[in-house]
Amino acid sequence: MTKSVTVHATPGTRNQWSTNQKVRVSAKTSDCLVVTSDQNRSTPGLYTRLYLKQNTQYTVEVKGCAYHAQAFVWVFDPKTCKRLIPNYTFLPSTRGCVCADFCTPESANEYVCLYVGALFTGPPTKGQQFELCRVTISCAKGGSKKPAPAPKPAAPCHY
Repeated sequence: MTKSVTVHATPGTRNQWSTNQKVRVSAKTSDCLVVTSDQNRSTPGLYTRLYLKQNTQYTVEVKGCAYHAQAFVWVFDPKTCKRLIPNYTFLPSTRGCVCADFCTPESANEYVCLYVGALFTGPPTKGQQFELCRVTISCAKGGSKKPAPAPKPAAPCHY
């Protein structure tokens, strides 16, 4: 992996994003997507698929905001059905960035497919919105808060 990879959430990159449960996706500006909940339960939202090196520590940075709602950064392993960021890292109420560290799971393959994005929590109220501008993944600096699984140490970041 290069130093970092960024996936923009804009009208021009809409085809790179998938919906989780029932949401509507629109754009108020050219640099972000607006996600509107169409349900009053669970965790609807928006995510993209990324292939990351297995057993490696990363930092995810998400730019966006939640309008009178709560939305959290979501890094999910669809193979094991587990969130890789166990504690909630919420989007701010005004446009800004939030970061969280995670470690990819061990795999027989060199790379693992993960879902990365933002989901509502709370549960949401139908009509609530959040804005998603971009997701950036980079090798974690100075190690992750979550240690790499034993017995192998985390794979080094290659720039």
